[in-house]
Amino acid sequence: MEVTFDILKQIPRLIKELLEIVQAPGEKHREQRTVFFNTEITPIHQSMTAIHQDYMSSFTELLGLLETGSTIPRTIDLLKKKRLVLVTTREDMKAFSTAIEDLQKRGYLRYREISALRDYAEGIRNYFKGASPVDMRVSWYSSFIAEFESLVRRGVSPFSLPEFESITSNGSPVALVKRAYEEALHRDLPHAWKAYSEAFQHLSLELRR
Repeated sequence: MEVTFDILKQIPRLIKELLEIVQAPGEKHREQRTVFFNTEITPIHQSMTAIHQDYMSSFTELLGLLETGSTIPRTIDLLKKKRLVLVTTREDMKAFSTAIEDLQKRGYLRYREISALRDYAEGIRNYFKGASPVDMRVSWYSSFIAEFESLVRRGVSPFSLPEFESITSNGSPVALVKRAYEEALHRDLPHAWKAYSEAFQHLSLELRR
């Protein structure tokens, strides 16, 4: 599946909708919270589950290709397509951050449901950080991918070079990228998914109580 950041883009809208539910007068809050959970949060959780499975599988495959020194097109394809960035545009990130900060400023976190939704949103963002292992560690990943692909096109194995002309790194760039994916597969992603899952379970309890 192709991963997008539509999930993060939805957060400001979800915050607004949930605020309307918890602030509305009447006795239908429980029913409305349940509907909100089923129609809004459950589909997001299903997407996050599919994303996690996809990335664990893809990272495992990519790590195997890097360990065997493969320069086949599949390696390049995975290096490109399985690279997450935290947001697609600056506007997306600004809207997300503003919505989260506004909750604290306006005192909306006194509502248990809103506080749980904030934690859930942060769990999503932190998961995406864990799924961006090389970007978390170095600033030259874009240049690495471009030069890796260029070397392959010229018939040069990237694995045979101790350094790349386009970047400055403390050690072999390929080795550093491989190590980043190893740490992501065995530490970053499992830890990020555990934190996300705990936030999801807490939100589920708050919205269905």
